[in-house]
Amino acid sequence: MNAHHRAEQIWAYYRRRISGDCDDRTLIKLRNQIAISNDGLARKAARKMQQRCNEPFEDLHQLAILGMLKGIQSFDPSKGVAFSSYIVPFCEGAIKHHLRDHKHLIKSPRRWQEKSDEARAIQQKLAKQGNRLIELDEIATTGMGIDRGTWQAIAHATQHKPLASLDDDDAIQVADPHAQNLEEAEEREAIRAATLQAIAQLPQLAQECLIEKFWGCLPDAAIAKRHCLTPAQLQTLLTDALSQLRSIPC
Repeated sequence: MNAHHRAEQIWAYYRRRISGDCDDRTLIKLRNQIAISNDGLARKAARKMQQRCNEPFEDLHQLAILGMLKGIQSFDPSKGVAFSSYIVPFCEGAIKHHLRDHKHLIKSPRRWQEKSDEARAIQQKLAKQGNRLIELDEIATTGMGIDRGTWQAIAHATQHKPLASLDDDDAIQVADPHAQNLEEAEEREAIRAATLQAIAQLPQLAQECLIEKFWGCLPDAAIAKRHCLTPAQLQTLLTDALSQLRSIPC
């Protein structure tokens, strides 16, 4: 399908959506056809995010498609924003949100985490003493008396993903997956919930612009165009909104 046909397809869906002249089933069918036609965008987003975690590509691809479907439902071609520029952040955002929400669903026993930390501490101590780098499984099975099968279970359970910052476009890997422990995750989630609660107290336009910028990852020019603002007006609105957020008691 060529670009012209895709554009016609998107406009047809948009007109039917805002006019309300067709039932939900027909709208869903049209939306799904657009997603199928633009599957390359979802696959591209999945490949990009795969560099930052160890999740299977097919799982990331499915998440990207879900994000695309959500984006299609709110896309307004009359605003002049390119479809790909609008949709790709939805694809990547769906993946990021899933990884953030589910990376700690599998909780290892505390004693396993302690054994893993102990093995790493021994490894670092030996390295500082000038010894060769000894693998963790050798330390665990030889120096700590843990059988190999148990250690493999410990290593698998305590070495969670993601391996890189989900928001850093230049990051590929970080050295230590243990840097993000459960307590830090709970603290981040509490901060995130408090932030969203504070944003809900702002005027509607400020809410939308903040979410599109910091959650939807849309460029300023696209946000300004969507809301019929000049770049200067958008910058003033965002500055005022952030100032209001700082003044809201947590």
